[in-house]
Amino acid sequence: MGIIQQQTIKGTLYSYLGVAIGFVTVYYFQPQALSEEQIGLITILGSFSLLFSQFAI
Repeated sequence: MGIIQQQTIKGTLYSYLGVAIGFVTVYYFQPQALSEEQIGLITILGSFSLLFSQFAI
């Protein structure tokens, strides 16, 4: 296999691993460690940061 193909496969695996870790963190650990209000605050802050980053120069 070429170097580019190997790097692409590694990058894909790392991306899927990151999604899996994020899923476990959000759906299993956050509800046990944080209250509903804290989870809501984190969610809305993330949403606002994504929204306002679209207008950043």
